[in-house]
Amino acid sequence: MNKRIIELPVALLIAMLCVHGAVAASYDEAIDGDLSGNWLAPTVLTLDAGSNHVQGLFGISPVPGTADLDYLAIVVPDGYVVSSLILESLNPGGANSFLGVQSGPQMTMPPTSTDPSVLLGWNHIFKNQQGTDLLPYLGITGGLAAGSYTFWINETDKTYAWSYGFDFQVTAVPEPETWAMLLAGIGLLACGTRRRQRS
Repeated sequence: MNKRIIELPVALLIAMLCVHGAVAASYDEAIDGDLSGNWLAPTVLTLDAGSNHVQGLFGISPVPGTADLDYLAIVVPDGYVVSSLILESLNPGGANSFLGVQSGPQMTMPPTSTDPSVLLGWNHIFKNQQGTDLLPYLGITGGLAAGSYTFWINETDKTYAWSYGFDFQVTAVPEPETWAMLLAGIGLLACGTRRRQRS
């Protein structure tokens, strides 16, 4: 059996598994400035393959008695998907930490609205969810495909600047030809293993 026929699909499989751990784009309010508080003009972050970290503060804003609302529009490139949204850290207030997402480059639901029908998904988030994927809690299955999505990050306790951290994990969506090649290579590898075992 041709050794190269086996090596190529195995190399592709390893590359696809390793891309998950790569560090990609990031946004840290301590370095990059406050995320936009305007739902119609959110801060934009184009994601890359791998882990995309977002860290910020919410709760009290520099304007006394006013909530610090954070709006982030992510751009998922063609051929990729946000496969998970990990809550890396959360120091919440005593009220409700809220996370909502809408398809498109802006949030059309004002913060005073009580009708979440325009949202793709939403939920309250909690400290005990650290390390878990929040997409299922938002009612999203299958990840977020290529396109724009706007996130609304909010803490209703305005007594302090609370903190949060997210990891948008982005993976490549293999082309059908890549899947076919990968499966064929695994099949050849299995056949070769069986033949050696019989010998």
